[in-house]
Amino acid sequence: MDMLKQWNKRINLVQKETIGNMLARHILDSKRVGDLLEMKNMKGNKIIDIGSGAGFPGMVLAISGFENVTLCEKNIKKVAFLRTVREKLHINVNIFCEDVYKITESGYISVSRAFGSLSKLLDVMLAIGSSSGFFHKGKNYKKEIEEARKNYNFEYGFNEMASGEGGIVFVQNISRRVAEPLSKPLYNKISKEKI
Repeated sequence: MDMLKQWNKRINLVQKETIGNMLARHILDSKRVGDLLEMKNMKGNKIIDIGSGAGFPGMVLAISGFENVTLCEKNIKKVAFLRTVREKLHINVNIFCEDVYKITESGYISVSRAFGSLSKLLDVMLAIGSSSGFFHKGKNYKKEIEEARKNYNFEYGFNEMASGEGGIVFVQNISRRVAEPLSKPLYNKISKEKI
């Protein structure tokens, strides 16, 4: 927490207005992911934190005893922070400084705090062969689920976060929806030929 406060003055790791409530807003919400992983007997699985940023939730999971955690962050300044935390606290955590789509190993459980929409996270999961995911989502999580349902099939659950601001969406059994066949042929308006 001290390192985050110091580094946040130089680079934007977390929103400045959340620094005063860091324990509940960042640490305990990240720890909640760990609690869910343990409840589902997934503590021993490989974990990837997509768009790790300041290390939430991935670094917190590694600090709290999760092994085989990979933090994926392509911003070199944020990676410098993550490497500093790893060295100073002697944390066993992998740091992947590349675009997440360049991950070649599959079988990860995905976690993420602020990478993007649920649809974007599901796209990443399918691309890297991730079996299930735990994602922090704000108050509009239902809207994100509805939007994602347009293009993906998946099972999900929801757990409220310690801060009371949103919760953690758990997803599994993800597949891309296949477009429904058209009942009538499409015609080119100009030539009237079938396309």
